[in-house]
Amino acid sequence: MNNNIVDLLQRSLEFTPNNQYFKDFLESCLENGVFHKKENAETIIKHINTNLNNSFDREKGLLLLISFLPQISVEVFSNNALSWMLHCSKFIYQRCGVIDSLSIRALTKLIKLSVKFPEVNKETAKQIVPRFLLENVKHKTNIQVSVELLECLQACMSQYSGPSGEFKTDILKLLLRTVEGKPAVVGVAARCVPLLARLGGGGKQGATYKTSWQQQQLSLITLLHSLLNKIYDHIDCVMIAESTSQGELLELESVNEKNVLLRTQRLAAQFSSVSQFLQCMLLEEFPVAKAVAPNAILDVITHAQKPTHASLGSSLEALAVMSVLPSIQVAAMRLLESLVLCLGRNIVPLGSQVCYLCSQVTVWTHQQISDWPYAMDKPFRNTRLAAYCCLYSWLNVVGTASNLDMLMEKVFPIILGDINVEKPTVKLKVGSKMGKGKKKTQMLVNEEDHSEKLGNDVANNQLCERAVLVLSLMIKTIASTVQSDIYKSIADTILKLSTELPVPYGDVNCRCALYQLLVTLCLQFHPTVAPPLAPAIAVFTSNLHHPDPQVKSVCTSALNSLGRMVRPIAPTLYFPLPKEKPKPLSRESSEEKNEADPLPKRRRIELNDDSDSVSIVSVVTEDDNCGSKINTLFSQNKLKDQEKVILEVSNSSDEIEEILTVDTQPDEEERTVNIDENIADNEVNVKTNLSISVESAENNILPNEDMDISSFKKQDNKIELTQSNSKPSTDKEQTGLIANHPHEVSDNVVSVSEAIPEQKDADVVEMLMDFQDEVGSGNEN
Repeated sequence: MNNNIVDLLQRSLEFTPNNQYFKDFLESCLENGVFHKKENAETIIKHINTNLNNSFDREKGLLLLISFLPQISVEVFSNNALSWMLHCSKFIYQRCGVIDSLSIRALTKLIKLSVKFPEVNKETAKQIVPRFLLENVKHKTNIQVSVELLECLQACMSQYSGPSGEFKTDILKLLLRTVEGKPAVVGVAARCVPLLARLGGGGKQGATYKTSWQQQQLSLITLLHSLLNKIYDHIDCVMIAESTSQGELLELESVNEKNVLLRTQRLAAQFSSVSQFLQCMLLEEFPVAKAVAPNAILDVITHAQKPTHASLGSSLEALAVMSVLPSIQVAAMRLLESLVLCLGRNIVPLGSQVCYLCSQVTVWTHQQISDWPYAMDKPFRNTRLAAYCCLYSWLNVVGTASNLDMLMEKVFPIILGDINVEKPTVKLKVGSKMGKGKKKTQMLVNEEDHSEKLGNDVANNQLCERAVLVLSLMIKTIASTVQSDIYKSIADTILKLSTELPVPYGDVNCRCALYQLLVTLCLQFHPTVAPPLAPAIAVFTSNLHHPDPQVKSVCTSALNSLGRMVRPIAPTLYFPLPKEKPKPLSRESSEEKNEADPLPKRRRIELNDDSDSVSIVSVVTEDDNCGSKINTLFSQNKLKDQEKVILEVSNSSDEIEEILTVDTQPDEEERTVNIDENIADNEVNVKTNLSISVESAENNILPNEDMDISSFKKQDNKIELTQSNSKPSTDKEQTGLIANHPHEVSDNVVSVSEAIPEQKDADVVEMLMDFQDEVGSGNEN
């Protein structure tokens, strides 16, 4: 397929009458990768050389060469680069219009690629670059400087600084001739200015580069002061001596216009271009450290901002200065922004001067636009936009060290004034009667006349967008220190604008910046003011189906961020503890509790009897309302003769201190225990864990599977424990009523109630009471 396209290329070279169609075909060849195939290279090279030697088809040959270079192979470039550069250099000097421009573009690409090949690099440094600079820079001083010529000059200075060193003075003169040119030409010339300091040798550790850069900086500063003195020539108290910066004064084309306005305009254009040269010197990369003079640059900015509209008079010269003052202010603000970006946080000691210069511009321009009509472009919007751009870079670089006190006092109300747009109030009045006959209806018409006000839907959109971005950075920096009333007023204003969307918030960029500020208010909220989460989520949700993808993306991202605040991914640390109702004590829960709680000291009661006896079973329950522990003892017939029942009483250690033996009567089949005794002399700590574990010789824990224990709460605040055997037996149900009032136990008193019914044997009751006293006295530690 590629071979067929190459054949089509040959036909296109022969029969295409319009070169625009030929350019489109070359773009298609690049897209299909035709020039990348090695088998097609020879055919393409043949077409290029043939068309370059033909004066009628030279333009097509140059277009084909420019398109072929990005996909050329190393071997092909090494063999043909030098001849192609010679052809292009020869075509430049013929001044053939389009051919000249295409030749310079092709030569620029060839020079940039030649650095990678040593053989081509050597010949280029000897022949091509010196010839180009000699013919276009030194000898032809009256040629028109174009963007293509300056781009080729930039390639020569950056890639071949050694051969370009001898033409340094001529290059500087050529660049200074562009100060009154078009913005595109001035922009390319400004990128060439920092390369002047790199021409020639660098010296030891780049000392020559550093000295050359410093001297060039001071020369530009001196030139800026000189231009300002000429502009403010007829204004008192704004003249500054040109020798303060100690730099060599550069020579520009003299302005000898008799017309005051034209003369001032030309000087203002030169000032803007030279300040752009200095901006590029501050921002562009350099091989060594730059010796920046911040105080000298700040002096230039101060000099430029001295006159204002209020300080200027009504003379012809003052009016001429007033007409160019906005462009001078814009150039000064951009220079200040470049200085901030160049120095970074090193400019923090000069922060008060930076804030003063920015606030001065915003204050005096704001005084001129009070009560400005709705949906109309404000005056000085470019000047204020440049000031906001400088403030934005300043806040981005230094953060909290930005002297925000000065900004809050002077700039903050002005920023809110540029952000907040009030829709006009519509006043209606009764108009003339309409209709025929007696029944004529009256119309309501707008009282205000808009015949002389043509509204603009995107009026001041860039100014509002930049003001919103500056306020967003200020909120991120000082959200916790700003006064609560100010923060609340900001939140209310932003919410109102987000819902009403007045002009210019219909613009996509301005609207997205407003929504980003609303997200910032929700995330960087004030410590004493609640963030506007609910209304913000409502605003973002309503714009999820906006037709513009940028607005939709911002709203989706905002909802993702705010959703984590409303529904966090982890449970919150502040939550009430759930109150659970007391559950019946079961065998499994008692085992888990005994395993979880550490065992203190224990005493053991051994019920030793050879015949069938009644075992004493203990159940410990806790009251969640008052924190008391209730110990209930009840009896159970032993099922096996060989069973040995042991009651272990917990104390404060794992060792068994004492074994008590209790004899029971085997003929007792049913026994209900109800003992109620309060330990009121504060001898037992409430934190002591009182529990009784029951063991048998067969490692069975009582109550066993043949016994069922249940509990329920009655209406009189009594807990009834019921014991019954699951197997049929002669044992009867045993119940005990225990007082469970929440106010009967204090914080440091444990109420232990034991219920035992009437017993025939008084000795057993007495022994159990003694045992209970010993349990209470043993828990002191």
